[in-house]
Amino acid sequence: MEKKREGIVLVTVLGVIAVLSVAGGIAGYVITKETRGTKTTKDAQQALLAAEAGAQRAISRIKWEGNFSAFSGSLGNSDYNVSVVYNQTTGKGEIIATGAFNSASRRVVVNFWTSGAFSSFAAKDNFTMDYLSMDEPFPDITSFRTGGQFKTSPGNSLEFNGTAYNATFISKSPTLGENVTLKPFTGGASVPFVPSVTDTVFNSGTCDYTDVTRVKGDKVYFSNGTSVTLTDVTGDGTVVLCNTNGGIESNGISYTGDPVVVYAKDDIDITNRNHGFRGGETEVTYVSLDGDIKVDEQIRLGCGCWRRSGNRTAGLIALNGNVELNAPINIRGKGYDYNVLIYAGRNITGSPSNSTLKRGGHGGCMGNALINVMEKNCGRWGSSNVTNGNIMIAAKGAIDLGDWNVLSLSHKGGRGGSISENINLLLWSNGDMNLGSLDLEVSSRGGHGRRWLAENGNLVTLGILTGGKLNVGDLILSGAVAGISEDEINNWIALLSNGTATTDDPELYLLEQFADQLQNNVGRYDLIIGNWKYY
Repeated sequence: MEKKREGIVLVTVLGVIAVLSVAGGIAGYVITKETRGTKTTKDAQQALLAAEAGAQRAISRIKWEGNFSAFSGSLGNSDYNVSVVYNQTTGKGEIIATGAFNSASRRVVVNFWTSGAFSSFAAKDNFTMDYLSMDEPFPDITSFRTGGQFKTSPGNSLEFNGTAYNATFISKSPTLGENVTLKPFTGGASVPFVPSVTDTVFNSGTCDYTDVTRVKGDKVYFSNGTSVTLTDVTGDGTVVLCNTNGGIESNGISYTGDPVVVYAKDDIDITNRNHGFRGGETEVTYVSLDGDIKVDEQIRLGCGCWRRSGNRTAGLIALNGNVELNAPINIRGKGYDYNVLIYAGRNITGSPSNSTLKRGGHGGCMGNALINVMEKNCGRWGSSNVTNGNIMIAAKGAIDLGDWNVLSLSHKGGRGGSISENINLLLWSNGDMNLGSLDLEVSSRGGHGRRWLAENGNLVTLGILTGGKLNVGDLILSGAVAGISEDEINNWIALLSNGTATTDDPELYLLEQFADQLQNNVGRYDLIIGNWKYY
């Protein structure tokens, strides 16, 4: 009986040992498998992180550089390879990013849409023109692009073949508007990318006079009824007239000497045309912090026989308000550079009267445009009027210039000599834009033949950008005209900087800021992400 019991115990012990052995084996197998699985999962996670990093880099390259090419890279010890499939016409694309770590591989696919490439002439909504004419081709392929449809005014017809002029027309609408024939035309494209006009950094400088309510000639009038004669009190090279609590009325400024800045918290009204700047350097800037700037009489820079050489600078800057242009800016002289900046934190409007047009241009020397540049060599053979011109009209709201022709350049008297070397002209708004016409054709007075806007292969850089609808009466491009490009913007910035674009030169400083904005946006796309898929 005792031996039988011992046998049972032995069998039981052996059974327990067998069970424990099997359990231990199973546990070891499970632990090993889980260890290997954990390593595989970690490798896959690392590969996925690499794929996501590649996709994010692709998004950045597309958005900021317009770069759709394939590339590879690494994230720590992980690698990724990225390819991009993109249809420029539809604006649709796909990013395929594959990440790898050890033997693990993961893939991310991102669907996206773009709003289209940066174009020299672009409207996010309909683009309406009544007439388009060019004398010479653009140096590079230049696009007119709309997020709506190319149209013309009712009862009008528009026809232009841009093939020989390096011009192309791209529209989101698959068809052209009624009575419009534009070639070559691409329909069904993505909306153009139009960079936004943003806030600027402005420093008015040190006030020479405070509590100014009015300026007339060379006299400054104060809120207490007293007046003094203009002078550079602080000796910093700029005369700054300030009213930090209200507005200022300008009855015209007659001053020979330093640049003049009129700075007010509220409205600035320009009610007299006698801006008699007769010295070499002629600079006047009107700046309103919170109010509007209203121009009811012309701003005239440069007088007499214009024998005095020197730069001409004019600025109308309503940082948080509107600019109302009822009279022109007339610039004349010889052998000078000129800079014009009109900027509004809200809207820019223009409504010229017959009287202001007559005073601005029918005296035998100036044009009848919003901005008239008169170059004269005073009758001398071979005199040179080499000019670098920078003109920018920018608004965070809308621009409506009504019946104004935007720019007129004229050459009077004398024989020989060049007209202009570099002219940069940009019209830029976040809202709708309405231009009476833009005629870049230079007239020549004095009977010595026609002069063009840019002679001897020199270029005019032109851009029209709007975040809304664009309406242009006549667009006439005579001479060598180039659209905005990275090279042209770089040249523009070089001209603006030239050691002078500082806070003491308000227009140059702000012009350079805007040019920097454009430089950062050329080649950029607005990117809309559809979805991310993981494999």
